This record gives sequence, C-alpha cells and structure tokens, in this order.
Amino acid sequence: MVTLLVATIGAGLITGTTVSAIETPDSGDIVSTITGNTLELDYDVSGVLKFDVDLSEVLTSDGSQKYANYDSNSSVYVTGYTVNKESVMTVDNQGKYTTLSEGVTNLTVEGYYYYWENSSWETETFSYSVTVAVFKDLSTLALSSTTLNVYSDKNSSSTVKGSVSLVGTHYTFSKSDITLTESASTSKISSWTIADNKITFVFKKTGSETITLSFYNRADNSYVKLKLKVKISKCYISSTSVLMYTGQKVTLKMKSTDSSSNTVDNSAITWTSSNTKVATINSSGKITAKKAGTAIITAVVNGKKYGSAVNVTSKKKYKAIKKAKSIYSSSSYSQAKRMSKGYYDCSSLVWRAYAPQGIYFGVKKGWAPVAASIAKYLSKHGKLKGKITISKIKKYALQAGDVIFKTGESNGRYKGIYHIEMFTGYRFTSFNSDGSANVTTTWVARYDGYLEYSIATESRTPIYGRP
Repeated sequence: MVTLLVATIGAGLITGTTVSAIETPDSGDIVSTITGNTLELDYDVSGVLKFDVDLSEVLTSDGSQKYANYDSNSSVYVTGYTVNKESVMTVDNQGKYTTLSEGVTNLTVEGYYYYWENSSWETETFSYSVTVAVFKDLSTLALSSTTLNVYSDKNSSSTVKGSVSLVGTHYTFSKSDITLTESASTSKISSWTIADNKITFVFKKTGSETITLSFYNRADNSYVKLKLKVKISKCYISSTSVLMYTGQKVTLKMKSTDSSSNTVDNSAITWTSSNTKVATINSSGKITAKKAGTAIITAVVNGKKYGSAVNVTSKKKYKAIKKAKSIYSSSSYSQAKRMSKGYYDCSSLVWRAYAPQGIYFGVKKGWAPVAASIAKYLSKHGKLKGKITISKIKKYALQAGDVIFKTGESNGRYKGIYHIEMFTGYRFTSFNSDGSANVTTTWVARYDGYLEYSIATESRTPIYGRP
C-alpha cells in the first residue's frame, strides 16, 4: 500500500478528484468500488474499498442536494470506514476489508472535501451510508467431472468408494452446505463425506443413477444444482495366469459385469509389473514378454488390487505346452495304449508334446521313454535342477515347460522315479497385507496346486528338470 498524505495540486488549486481511501491498492489487490448506497461483496475474501460516489447526487429528505457546496473542483478524502456487523465483515480506516460470513451489514464512510468559497478553499465533512451484502459467488461452482465410474471386486460383497471434487471456487464447503438427492428409487449410497472440497461416496449397490448436489445461493434465493452421473459395477481381471513366449505381446483387460460395457476403461486402471526384466506392461494393459520367468502383473482400480501371473518361456516350450494340453483334452489315460492315438500316460504325454519341437529326451522314434529315463537324460545333460520345495515355489523357481518327478519307489529305475508332470505356469490367487502375491502351480494333466499338495502330504520331495 502507498499512503496518500497530500492532494494533487494543479494550477495553484486542488483538483476535483476523489480519493478512494487513505491508502491506494497494490497490484493484485481486490478493489471493490462504492458508487452508490448498495455494494455486493464475495464471501471469504479480502480487498480494498474504493469510494467513488458523486456527492452532488446525494440528496436530503426534501430532495435538495445534501452537500450543497460540493462541485466539480472538490477533492474528496476518506478518513475512515465502520460497519455495524463485524461478524459479516471487518474493515479498517484504510479501507482494507475481509468478509467473514454471508449476510448484510451497514457500512459508514466518513471523510471531508474541499470547496472554493469567498476566494479561499474551505472544507466540509460528510458521512455516507452503504448497505453491504456478502454472499458466496456460486456462478463458477462446478464438479471436477460430471461422470463417476466406480468398480468393486466381482468376488467381494464389500462397499466401494468413489470421489469427485468441487472446483471453480475458493470456498471450503461442509456437508451442511449441500443437499444430496439420488435418482434411484433405492439408495445406492451407504454414506458420504466432504473434506477440502473432495466429496467421497461409499456405495453399497451396483447400477446407475444421477446424484444431484444442491447449494443454496443466498444472493438470489435460489439453488445451484450440480449433477453427477454414477455407474457402479463389479469387475475382475481377464486372466489370473498368462502363458507367453519371449517377444510375444498379449493384452490383459479388466472386465466389467456392467451390461452396457464389458470392459473397464484403461483410464481408471493403473498397471504395473513386479519384474520388468521378465515382462513389462503399458497403460493399455499390453504385456511384452522379455525373458523366461514369472512376473506378477497388478491392476489397481478404485484402490483395489487385482493380479495375474505372467509366465514367460521359450517359443518351443510354449508350443510344447499347447500340444500337451491338446493331447490331454482329447485323449484318455492308458499305460497299455500310451503311444496310440487318443491315449496317453504321464511320460508319453511329455515326450509327444516336446518331440515336435526337436526335444526327444534321447529317443527320436518308437516307444516314448518312461519318466525315470527322461529324468536320467536331463541329469546327463545338466538339466535336472534338484528338489522343488514350497520355498522355491514361492520364489518362482519353476518355469513354464519344466517337468517334475515323483521319486523314492523301489522300482529299480533312476532315483526310484515313477511319475512325471508338466508345469504350465503359476496362477495368481491373492495379495498379502505387505503387497506380496500368493500363487499356485498349474499343470497339463493335474489340478491347480497339485505340487503343493504333494509336498505337504508326501514324505518324499519331488525333483524337477528343465528340458
């Protein structure tokens, strides 16, 4: 602020100017100009008053000019401002004001002006009354978005949250400032809160509706109504286990149970990979397989995490797994007919799946080697890895296309091996509280979790190999 101590002198006379306050505003200050006996101010702001009333137009009760001596050469000086309701606004003698609450108060402006009479300048005091109305300006109030899509876990019955913010305003609203109504006949909202103008809804039902938020506008005794279109849907990840070969690209999706759209928009999803050396994922859910191993892909929707285990292997092993699954799904188990079309046993299934990829386990033609012979071949070529334990499973020691062997039988064969199974990858099951993932093993010809169950219930620990 720059303090005005003297009037402007021109041609030996004080010019006919109006001084708005004892101080003039700095650049950026809100300036509220008084031009008549009413003034509207915004709520919850600070500024500077400027007095710009033509005193020659101020009349007495009988219609005559109240300040008869005021003329075009008069210079007006404001000496102070007062209000009768400081709960509505405060103002100091320099015109600096702060509005505190909505309401109406009387503002008195006092000062003096110069007038020319009998060849000299004379002064006369004045007192001017202004009715000040302080209201919230809701003309620019809006929602950060007019639509809100909220997703909850398909397998959960718990409530789900969604948020939207009030924008275009400098006011901080409370719950008592807002009247909320729903278009749905049965309420979908369990509760709602507002903090720092962020409104958070807790939804208890799926479906679509329009939420109307009404704000009372005291300036004209009306309501400003903001409408929010809401859709609450259940969602799930398209696959909890993905098999890929190096260099392949596959897209994961978040699926929705909503009847009008069966996918969740990627703008509502955050995708991440636990091991970008194995597999990366972009914002559209597209996975790129980098090298053999397992990575957990995480999708976050509405703060809820969904997971998928991505199992990357070589293209040959990828094809071998596909071949094995095809044989298994179209054939019957028989040791006697293990090499006949439409039949398989554990070892012939593995051999017949790998043989088209040039992996024969030492036998190119004829009768497929038994499980023990396959293990002995892998051992000879440094591909038998040793025991597989629960700890190793959790560390993703197995890779898609690996084979496990059951050992310890008194059958005279290598390590007493009597059974082989082909591993197809891990399947994501859940997240722990620390964010780590739980997985289970999957197989060509066995149920998910077969290996974990075997380890837990059998005294002999299986071994595994990598063809």
